[in-house]
Amino acid sequence: ASDDSPPQVAMFAVFDGHGGKEVARYCEKHMPNQLMALDEYKNGEVGDALVKVFHRIDEMLWDPSCLDELESYKKDSAKKAVAEGKDAEGAEDGDGDGDAADGPGG
Repeated sequence: ASDDSPPQVAMFAVFDGHGGKEVARYCEKHMPNQLMALDEYKNGEVGDALVKVFHRIDEMLWDPSCLDELESYKKDSAKKAVAEGKDAEGAEDGDGDGDAADGPGG
């Protein structure tokens, strides 16, 4: 690898779903690419990049344009629950209240 290549790392994260399962899935999907796009990451400043990417993902979650994606995850969870013979209403998000994903910290 050349000297200007990003560091070779593996990302292990616990997306606990305190904002709902949909938010955890959104983070799982978007955080790695958002991290690798940061100049801090490319410069090997991984700690600074992690702080910045957490803030970036938070900003993305507050953007109304992500709601369709979050809702699609909710529908996927409900379909899976029905297929497994579980109550789809309680399986929709992590807090069991059956509401739509309502932003970070939901």
